[in-house]
Formats: sequence, structure tokens, C-alpha cells
Amino acid sequence: SLYSATIPAANADTLISYFTETYGGGIYGVSPDSSIPNFYQIRQSGLTIRDIQFTPYVNSNSGFVGDTVTVSGIITADTTDIKEVNSNRPQLWMASAAGAWNGVTMYGTNVGVGLDSLRRGDSVQVTGIVLETNGRTNIQVLSRTLIRRGATVPAATSIGMAGSGSVSYQDANRPVSGASPFEQWEAVLVKSPLVYVNM
Repeated sequence: SLYSATIPAANADTLISYFTETYGGGIYGVSPDSSIPNFYQIRQSGLTIRDIQFTPYVNSNSGFVGDTVTVSGIITADTTDIKEVNSNRPQLWMASAAGAWNGVTMYGTNVGVGLDSLRRGDSVQVTGIVLETNGRTNIQVLSRTLIRRGATVPAATSIGMAGSGSVSYQDANRPVSGASPFEQWEAVLVKSPLVYVNM
């Protein structure tokens, strides 16, 4: 037999979690495991960087890991700013806006993707696979479209070293990889009382 159910309406951007329970012939089943819920976000438009970066999970993993996504943003740091590689390809940083959860790092699957030629201030749309590497959310880019050059880079967000919305780092008590106080600032420009950094 076939059964159907209706998920109640929810406001846009609401996080929801649901599971199904069945019982028949003396057998009980539940999917997914209700003690480890899967979260879903109500969307009425295409994906944004914030959608793939934000996560309610304690381990900081994106809910889109393994999925192929298309998102847009502006390059906040290129290979002339930070020389970092992932899978032997140069890594770049992209943000869709200033503030928490709006940035992501990315690298091209090969030189033919053309990601290596992008520069800070380039507005781009990329399609790629969401991955988690050493506590950092990445997009392994399969293709990219340059929208325009010379776009305004999202401004740096001022953060403190203590209190709400801040980061605190002590060498003797290092944070767990992917901890949310740091995870939310990946690839966006932040400004501390003393230095500018790009995480």
C-alpha cells in the first residue's frame, strides 16, 4: 500500500526536521534516526553561499556535503593574497555579502575550469561539489561563469575577542576544528581590534 503525508507550511529560511515511523506485522521502523535528525531549510529561491555554509550540526558539516550546487559571490582573496592549495589546485575565497556564514572557499578540479585566473573583486557564479576538508567547507568547482570584474568586495565585519559574535583563541586551549565561532567567518573578511584576517 502507498501512504502519503503533508509537511505543514513554514516560513522561508526556517530550519525543520522530520522523520517517519511505521508499524506493521509486529515490526517497527523509523527513518531517519530520530535521535540524529536531518535538518532542512525552507527555501523559495535558489541556493546562496549562506545556505551551504550555515549548519546546525555540532560537527560544523554543511548539510550539502556531497551535493552539486550553484552559487554566486565575489572573490574576497585570490592567489596573490593567499597562496594555499587544495588537491594541487590554488584555493580562492568567495563571499556573497558581509557578515557571518556568507563566505566559502573553493578550488578548481583542473586548470581548464579557469578558477586560477580569477582575481579579488571578480563577481562569479560557480557550480561544484560541496566538501568538508579539515573543518572547512569547500566547493570543488566543476565550472564557473565570470559575471563581471571590479565588483565591490563585501566589507570586513568587526568582531571582538570576547562576548557574543566574537572569536577567542588560546594556543593552550585550541578550538575544535570547525567550531561554530570560527566556522561562521570562513572566507568573509573580518576585522579585529588589531588586525584584518581572511579565514
